[in-house]
Amino acid sequence: MKIGRIGFYLWMLVLLPLTTYAELAGYVVYRHPYNYDEIWITDIRDTRNARLLYKHTNVIRSLSVQKDGRYIAIVSTNEIEPFKEDIYLIDTLRSHAVQIQTKIKDIESIDISHDGDVVFTNLLGRGIPKQGIYLIQRSEIGKPDPRITLLKEGSIPRVDWAPNGKEIAYDRINGVFQIDVDTKQETRISGIGYFPAFSPDGKKLAYYYANVATGNPQIDIISLDTRQPIMTIDLITPPQGLNWSPDGEYLIYTVRVSQLLKKQLTYRNIAIPINGAPPGRILDIGNRGVSMFDWINPAYPVEPVNRLTTLWGKIKQ
Repeated sequence: MKIGRIGFYLWMLVLLPLTTYAELAGYVVYRHPYNYDEIWITDIRDTRNARLLYKHTNVIRSLSVQKDGRYIAIVSTNEIEPFKEDIYLIDTLRSHAVQIQTKIKDIESIDISHDGDVVFTNLLGRGIPKQGIYLIQRSEIGKPDPRITLLKEGSIPRVDWAPNGKEIAYDRINGVFQIDVDTKQETRISGIGYFPAFSPDGKKLAYYYANVATGNPQIDIISLDTRQPIMTIDLITPPQGLNWSPDGEYLIYTVRVSQLLKKQLTYRNIAIPINGAPPGRILDIGNRGVSMFDWINPAYPVEPVNRLTTLWGKIKQ
């Protein structure tokens, strides 16, 4: 069903109080808006009950949750070389994080599949000589020296696993693409676009782009069967990320906004019902949104955890 175009004024959403939709439910983990080394968990319907889930050793740069699983993949700054990043897996059952890769420069994004395979992109790798999309298969995790496979070479900022764990959507300067992990076969989805995000059923893809005629930012939600837009959303400010709700009924986008009175930048998270209902703000933490979050099954992280970090090489000892 084609829903059509939705336009609205972002500045009104910045001023409006938090809008709660009864249908939008679930738990999310997020990087704390003030303490960048902490991951918190909350019921999206009531952030007053948010609690600390994990405290890391350094600033967390990116995160991704294994859907219906126990792991959270994160990227953090390296303790010794702060301009390089490390990759960890947080086990929400065993209450510790395991380091799986170190000292990579300019990691742009990370994503973990339903099966536990990890992909990440780097722009200026060290130790990894080429820019591109790299894969660490689940079977490699736990080995002292896990093998890393280059899936696609090039300057690629962002990746997103398809729900089936077989394809990856990614963006680059010449559009949005989909690549089959096993065959390496690529399909061009759009000639323009950034922040691709699969819907939970794998049938739709959302991405942001600038309208060629007006220059204004827009989000398209397209059918992967027909490659035609089923919904177009007009924005005022370019998004910093896109995220679907687990039921596929909402698309959430994150923007950076300026707080005029405090003269500082902060974030807002806007939930857009794809049935055409008005959008609203979510995830206000102390009157701030969060810069990064992902949905999680609340059955796994039962209690707050203490920080415990392990290197792969020490697991076998």
